[in-house]
Amino acid sequence: MDKTDAYFMGNIDEMGNDMGQKPSDWAYTNLDKLLIQLKTAMGKDRLDALDNTYDNVDFLSVINGVDDVNKYVQSFDKVIGLVEEATYLPPDQRGKGDFIEQEDELGLSKVERLQRALTCATYLLFSIKNNGALVKERDFNDLVLPAVEATFNVRSVGSVTEIASYLKKGGCVDYANVTNEGYLLAVRIAKALEKGGLLDNKNENVDNVCRSWRSLAHAG
Repeated sequence: MDKTDAYFMGNIDEMGNDMGQKPSDWAYTNLDKLLIQLKTAMGKDRLDALDNTYDNVDFLSVINGVDDVNKYVQSFDKVIGLVEEATYLPPDQRGKGDFIEQEDELGLSKVERLQRALTCATYLLFSIKNNGALVKERDFNDLVLPAVEATFNVRSVGSVTEIASYLKKGGCVDYANVTNEGYLLAVRIAKALEKGGLLDNKNENVDNVCRSWRSLAHAG
């Protein structure tokens, strides 16, 4: 509390106690009061433990009420493996999606890797729906990114250039189109999503594309 504007203005002490002075509107807001009450009610130890509880989880999953966020992330291991193996295995050795328990060369966390994998997958899906032509920046921002979040309760990441460049490493896309390897990867992902029970038809969000994933799973 000793780093807040309210403290420096003399409205509260270092413990968050009201000093009885008339607060400045910008220095001591209702949000400040709520946070102080929350800290007092929970206590420092419980707040510190809360930080550890939500370490390395996707906060959109938390916001949307996923019961066990860590278990939910783990349920996508196959999908992460399928996307990542395309960047380090030759085509004839792909398809198992074996998950490798290590951070990649960029030092991404497990959740960040999941966010990237699902964004790559959804980018492939929309490009396939676009007759194989890679979706442009506008559709990437307006369609792909919202679809990741509405379909999987996981945050989307990256720009269209970043995602396309990542998929190009494994020959899944070229400069303008999805390649045969990209089609194969998308079908493998679709099958993994369906087999893992990760396609939620009950979500009526207009951006939810689980039906498209299910159709693709039965297409190959």
